[in-house]
Amino acid sequence: MLSAEGRLRHLFPEDQASHLMTLFKILIAICLVGWTATGVFMVAKFKELFGPHHDHQSETAGARSFGVAQIAAVWVGGVALGIYFLSL
Repeated sequence: MLSAEGRLRHLFPEDQASHLMTLFKILIAICLVGWTATGVFMVAKFKELFGPHHDHQSETAGARSFGVAQIAAVWVGGVALGIYFLSL
Protein backbone atom coordinates (compact mmCIF):
# COMPACT_ATOMS: atom_id res chain seq x y z
CA MET A 1 0.00 0.00 0.00
CA LEU A 2 1.33 3.39 -0.97
CA SER A 3 1.73 6.19 1.51
CA ALA A 4 -0.12 9.46 1.04
CA GLU A 5 2.96 10.96 -0.54
CA GLY A 6 3.33 7.96 -2.83
CA ARG A 7 -0.23 8.31 -4.06
CA LEU A 8 0.34 12.00 -4.78
CA ARG A 9 3.45 11.19 -6.79
CA HIS A 10 1.30 9.18 -9.19
CA LEU A 11 -0.92 12.19 -9.78
CA PHE A 12 1.69 14.95 -9.90
CA PRO A 13 5.28 15.21 -11.09
CA GLU A 14 8.03 14.93 -8.49
CA ASP A 15 8.43 18.64 -7.76
CA GLN A 16 4.68 19.37 -7.59
CA ALA A 17 4.01 16.47 -5.22
CA SER A 18 6.61 17.65 -2.71
CA HIS A 19 5.27 21.21 -2.89
CA LEU A 20 1.73 19.97 -2.40
CA MET A 21 2.70 17.88 0.63
CA THR A 22 4.51 20.90 2.09
CA LEU A 23 1.42 23.04 1.53
CA PHE A 24 -0.80 20.45 3.25
CA LYS A 25 1.57 20.26 6.22
CA ILE A 26 1.65 24.05 6.55
CA LEU A 27 -2.16 24.14 6.50
CA ILE A 28 -2.35 21.40 9.13
CA ALA A 29 0.15 23.29 11.32
CA ILE A 30 -1.94 26.48 11.02
CA CYS A 31 -5.07 24.52 11.96
CA LEU A 32 -3.24 23.04 14.97
CA VAL A 33 -2.30 26.53 16.15
CA GLY A 34 -5.94 27.61 15.93
CA TRP A 35 -7.10 24.38 17.59
CA THR A 36 -4.64 24.94 20.45
CA ALA A 37 -5.77 28.57 20.82
CA THR A 38 -9.36 27.32 21.09
CA GLY A 39 -8.30 24.89 23.82
CA VAL A 40 -6.49 27.64 25.73
CA PHE A 41 -9.58 29.85 25.42
CA MET A 42 -11.80 27.08 26.80
CA VAL A 43 -9.49 26.56 29.76
CA ALA A 44 -9.35 30.33 30.43
CA LYS A 45 -13.15 30.66 30.27
CA PHE A 46 -13.83 27.35 32.01
CA LYS A 47 -16.14 28.76 34.68
CA GLU A 48 -18.32 30.67 32.20
CA LEU A 49 -18.44 27.84 29.66
CA PHE A 50 -18.78 24.81 31.92
CA GLY A 51 -19.95 26.17 35.26
CA PRO A 52 -23.47 25.97 36.61
CA HIS A 53 -26.00 27.82 34.50
CA HIS A 54 -28.18 30.34 36.35
CA ASP A 55 -31.28 29.31 34.39
CA HIS A 56 -30.68 25.58 34.83
CA GLN A 57 -30.34 25.05 38.58
CA SER A 58 -31.24 21.35 38.34
CA GLU A 59 -28.23 20.51 36.16
CA THR A 60 -25.95 18.14 38.05
CA ALA A 61 -22.20 18.32 38.37
CA GLY A 62 -22.02 14.89 36.74
CA ALA A 63 -23.81 16.15 33.64
CA ARG A 64 -21.38 19.05 33.37
CA SER A 65 -18.31 16.85 33.87
CA PHE A 66 -19.56 14.43 31.19
CA GLY A 67 -19.82 17.33 28.73
CA VAL A 68 -16.32 18.52 29.64
CA ALA A 69 -14.95 14.99 29.16
CA GLN A 70 -16.48 14.80 25.69
CA ILE A 71 -15.08 18.18 24.70
CA ALA A 72 -11.63 17.25 26.03
CA ALA A 73 -11.69 13.92 24.17
CA VAL A 74 -12.57 15.62 20.89
CA TRP A 75 -9.89 18.26 21.42
CA VAL A 76 -7.17 15.71 22.24
CA GLY A 77 -8.29 13.54 19.32
CA GLY A 78 -8.03 16.52 16.96
CA VAL A 79 -4.50 17.27 18.13
CA ALA A 80 -3.52 13.61 17.78
CA LEU A 81 -4.86 13.46 14.21
CA GLY A 82 -3.08 16.68 13.28
CA ILE A 83 0.24 15.45 14.63
CA TYR A 84 -0.25 12.10 12.89
CA PHE A 85 -0.82 13.73 9.51
CA LEU A 86 2.13 16.08 10.04
CA SER A 87 4.38 13.07 10.58
CA LEU A 88 3.48 11.39 7.26
